[in-house]
Amino acid sequence: MLLALSVSGCSAEVSGRAETVPAPAASAPPATAAAGPTGSAPPTDPDLDRAADGLRPFLLVPAEIGPDFTQGEEPRPDPGAPAICGGPGVVAQFPSAVRVGAGFVGPTEGVFVQETVSVYGDAATAEAAFRANEQGLACSQGEASGSPVVLTPAEDLVVDVPADETTGWQVGGDGFDLVLVAARSGELVVNFAFVAPEGRSADLPDPLAISRAGVEKLAG
Repeated sequence: MLLALSVSGCSAEVSGRAETVPAPAASAPPATAAAGPTGSAPPTDPDLDRAADGLRPFLLVPAEIGPDFTQGEEPRPDPGAPAICGGPGVVAQFPSAVRVGAGFVGPTEGVFVQETVSVYGDAATAEAAFRANEQGLACSQGEASGSPVVLTPAEDLVVDVPADETTGWQVGGDGFDLVLVAARSGELVVNFAFVAPEGRSADLPDPLAISRAGVEKLAG
């Protein structure tokens, strides 16, 4: 799970249009490793760091997210962050991967988008990590940042965001609505989070269009 957020109840399907976002006005995921033991921290390996630097140009940039979006902080892997439905998160279960991400701050308060990318040593490990992420969201009620949240059932989005597999969720908590999209192409796993104040999801850029553009940019 890419982030833990306090976000209120929602039951609609993941909304949006499966269309490509406009090309950016200016140009601006991770490479290899097998799964490590549960609970261990991500390795601090110069080779992995260099691989992450090489992937950053393939992340989305603010102009590809929407008008007036600006660059935010890069999300950092946190092996201590539990899954929303309980148990260890994906970073703890699969620490050995090249990981990189980008954050984008919206033009209205409380709106932001995150993209996080993990590249594993092989497609089988990536598939196992993708499945662990799904299991961490396979509940109707969970907890994020110490606050209760509710989740809609997972939705298959592979038609709208082409990849080997793509899944979406909506999560609601106290004061925030969150749309999550996770996609896997081979050894690459990319996650998107779209956050808005409760009841204001219409202020978000289109989740399907952004996710599709991000996957296409990474997968080539």
